[in-house]
Amino acid sequence: MGPTEGNVGIGTTAPGAKLEIAGTSGVDGIKFPDGSIQTTSATGHILITHEVTNGTNAGSSVTGWQTRPLNSKKIDTNSLVSLSSNRVTFTAGTYYCQATAPAFRANNHKLRLRNVTDNVTLIVGSSEYAYQPSIIGNTARLVGQFTIAAGKALELQHYIAYARANDGLGTSVSSGEVEVYAILECWKN
Repeated sequence: MGPTEGNVGIGTTAPGAKLEIAGTSGVDGIKFPDGSIQTTSATGHILITHEVTNGTNAGSSVTGWQTRPLNSKKIDTNSLVSLSSNRVTFTAGTYYCQATAPAFRANNHKLRLRNVTDNVTLIVGSSEYAYQPSIIGNTARLVGQFTIAAGKALELQHYIAYARANDGLGTSVSSGEVEVYAILECWKN
């Protein structure tokens, strides 16, 4: 049977949909190369950004840890989070998250996802470097997973070694489109 001629089944001889995968719930699942087995799909998708009008820089940086602005909830399937004053309050659960944020002429910099309710770091990002004397910027990244047993307020925070007024958190492109700086994207498992 060709892929356009009917239903296809894995683990079943009588598939009831275009693609049906049969198995024992909670036991069978998708096996990954590292040996882990995923038995459920993600139950929610979250996308939160820092957006400003075309031609506007992201703002001043300070030396040390600072909260990245987050002001636009783009996606929140299943109403898993609320956004207020740069803080994202997550409902209980396990989340896989990734984030990016630029820094301009910052020297050493990195991101972290911080549980400000309990004053605990949940995910630490990669160490980056944007040489301060040159006109250089680059993007800090983080990727990881965390579990919280109750609702918690989280902040995307950025460590910057060299403070810079007006554009230390990112410079505008002035493309005619909105400027997007920090991006936080998560999936609830």
